[in-house]
Amino acid sequence: MIDWLTLKLDRSLVPQAVYDRAKNQNGMVMCITPIPLDSPWLDGETLVHSDGSLDTSTSTYSANHRTVVNGDGVVIFRGVVTWEKISRESIGSDSHRLVVEPAPHALWIYGSPARVSELNNVFGKECIRECALDMIKFAAKHLECILPTRLESWDVTRADITQNYDLGSAAEVRQALSYLRQSEGGRLQVNTKSETIYWGANSSLRKLKAYHKGPHLQKQVKKNEAQASHEELELSNRLLRLELTLANQFWRERSAKPWFDYEPHELEQMHQHYFGQVIGKMEITEMEDIRTPLIEAANRLGFSDGLGLAAYRTWCLIKSMGFREAEDTLSRSTLTRHKAIMFEAGFTYADFHAQNIIPFRRRTIELGSAVTSWDDMRQAA
Repeated sequence: MIDWLTLKLDRSLVPQAVYDRAKNQNGMVMCITPIPLDSPWLDGETLVHSDGSLDTSTSTYSANHRTVVNGDGVVIFRGVVTWEKISRESIGSDSHRLVVEPAPHALWIYGSPARVSELNNVFGKECIRECALDMIKFAAKHLECILPTRLESWDVTRADITQNYDLGSAAEVRQALSYLRQSEGGRLQVNTKSETIYWGANSSLRKLKAYHKGPHLQKQVKKNEAQASHEELELSNRLLRLELTLANQFWRERSAKPWFDYEPHELEQMHQHYFGQVIGKMEITEMEDIRTPLIEAANRLGFSDGLGLAAYRTWCLIKSMGFREAEDTLSRSTLTRHKAIMFEAGFTYADFHAQNIIPFRRRTIELGSAVTSWDDMRQAA
């Protein structure tokens, strides 16, 4: 799916109404380079009072020099405007939002296409043309103006192609991310920030990113940036998200054809190609996600989350080695506390018998087996 698009329209094709509306409502953002206060008075410079008001009787607003005076008329700042642009505007409702940014030479529209037509951006459209038109029409509607819908008029400077992989549980997603932290990407440097892994984060050509979609969606919902049902929040905890960003340099120098000529299967192939260089095939251990129930059980007994996690690690040890072998590696008091937490979570003595210990199974996750809808996940459950 296309998770992000940055669209650029040349200033000559931008309706004047869009600029006038943005300028009147949002004002201007300027970069002003200071010049010495004792410099001579410049013809046509703009006189600005310290409260921000313009002295129209002694100044010309179109000048690129600014002089600020205090209430007594004393000059307190003088500078030259090196650039200026209209402030950007975020349009839409809580769950449907784009940013429109008028600049001196272009109009920019950027955001997630899925957020225009869906309540969240977990799943969305795969056709880059449809996504661009959705964004253009949405912006035109809310700006109450007409924007060109001929895609040849627009440039793309960034496109994020995303795939979601259903790994079965949050525990397996975390395990996959732990594996990926060790993956090298050739010239793409690996960086980790919180639970997100980046390859080539500062590249102007292309970037790769992997993260757990469940916690990300929960944050969006809490900040009123998205809407999701309880079922969708639960399902999203099973998703590993892999995101390819094709940045400005790619579209400007490396793209084999115009952006609007790419078909969905071609973008998917690019996604698999670039992630294949850093991931390829990845083996993860299948396990029931019992970490959360053990933490909750520890809390009910008055213990900390940390002790719940320790009990989880003990259970993993028991499944790997067997109860008797695990018992030999732990102190009596530690094992007693951990067993109490397990019993509170619903375990029985039968679960610790060697014949009932099911060893961890391993399965291979391969690129190309992505899920594309909530229904795909429901059927897999």
